[in-house]
Amino acid sequence: MKHSAPLLLALTIAGCAAPPVASCPADFDAFLARYSEDAAFQREFTAPVVIYTHVENVEPEPRPVTEHRPADTLVYPSLLSRAKREAQGLNGMKVTAEARRAVVTLWQEDTDYQLSYRFERDSCWRLVQVDDASL
Repeated sequence: MKHSAPLLLALTIAGCAAPPVASCPADFDAFLARYSEDAAFQREFTAPVVIYTHVENVEPEPRPVTEHRPADTLVYPSLLSRAKREAQGLNGMKVTAEARRAVVTLWQEDTDYQLSYRFERDSCWRLVQVDDASL
């Protein structure tokens, strides 16, 4: 019986280890497809604090502003669904994905409207930064 205590301890510790994120799609394209269509999924896979940059239109020159926003203060959906993007005239989209980083850039043709969403991957992809370069 005294030899079973280490085994029991090992099994207990193993049971406490964080399981892999089962709901996380394997590749970024699949992740993005779900992320852009599901606000609850967005909440789950957004970093606790998101870096948000935007351009403040002040005189004499517009200037960049960087804020650190808690995820629970963001408006969801943070990345609009395809239908909503099309309805709002966001007709440009570029996705650049690497092993642990990805950037999704949205824009509206013939305007200065441009948003970039940066994701990083640990156990799953998470939104970590939003850059609003619109004037």
